[in-house]
Parts: sequence; structure tokens; C-alpha cells
Amino acid sequence: QKITSKKDVSTTIMRRQKWSASNLSAALAGKDTDPSVDLEFINSLLDRMEQDYSIDTTRVYATGHSNGSLMTWATACRYASRFAAIAPIGYMSTPLQDLDPAVLLPWAFLGEYDSAGVAELVEDNGTVKALQGWNAHNATNEAAVAESTSYDGAFVTKSFMGGNAPLVQYTVVKDTPHV
Repeated sequence: QKITSKKDVSTTIMRRQKWSASNLSAALAGKDTDPSVDLEFINSLLDRMEQDYSIDTTRVYATGHSNGSLMTWATACRYASRFAAIAPIGYMSTPLQDLDPAVLLPWAFLGEYDSAGVAELVEDNGTVKALQGWNAHNATNEAAVAESTSYDGAFVTKSFMGGNAPLVQYTVVKDTPHV
């Protein structure tokens, strides 16, 4: 839906009960729900905000939790060039087929006991596949991974480097369920 006024934004948000970030959430939202509608809505919302406000377009970030995490991944895949970085929390996703070729800087978070994803990096699990996909997209050297801990080990972060900068980061929040 094209946003033409501030009223359009509130009307659209009020009509929707659930974002359609993926085939799973689209199925939950209804069998005839098209996930691209929500992606186009967010893109149109960004267009409108850039038109109406003084926004530094090099500092636009996206985050979301759980289903919002899926929407963050999906939106960033389609419109990577619009975001400086993303921080999806509580769900991992591999790059989608219609991926914007721009480098996207994801910093993903999962709880150690998260029910929506497996925090432990075990060969061939969804989290590993997601990290491999993003590392491939951003052309990082998976062997050049730095691990750090903070807050007495409560946060364990793996940073996959591209040159001197982390291009993909993944943090496990210890002793935590769906963060």
C-alpha cells in the first residue's frame, strides 16, 4: 500500500493484527495474505518519512523481536541498501531469494534456550545455515571470527570479519529463553 498521508500509516497499522514476514506468519495471518504487501508498506513508510523529515539515510536501522525479527530479516533482504544495519532478536533467517545485493550488517540475538531457534552452533542447524548465508552474502572470512563476552559471560558474541570490520555478528544471551 502506498503511503500518502500520516492518516494512511495509522489506518494501515490499525487494520493489521500481524505482520506477514514469512510463509509461516502469512499462514497464521490468513491463507490469502501476501507477505510482500507488508514489505512494500515498510518501504513506502520509509519513503514517506524521508520525504517529510530530515533523515540521515545512512543511519537507518531496523530491529524486531520474534515475528518482528522475521519481518526485520525479510525487509532487510528486500531493501538492504536502505539500512545501515539490522538487529533481529529471537529468530534467525537465511537470506531470501530476492536479496538486495547491497552489503547488509546483521547483528542477530538468540536466547540460549530460545524456542524459536537453536542458539548452539551445530553443523547444519538453521542458525548455522543462516550465519553461513549472511557470511556468503557479505563475503566475510568465516575463519576470521572473533568471540567476545560481556556482562560476566551473559552475552557471548561471534563477529565474522570483513577486513577490519565485523560484517556479521551473532550474540547468544545465556540462561535466557525467547529473548
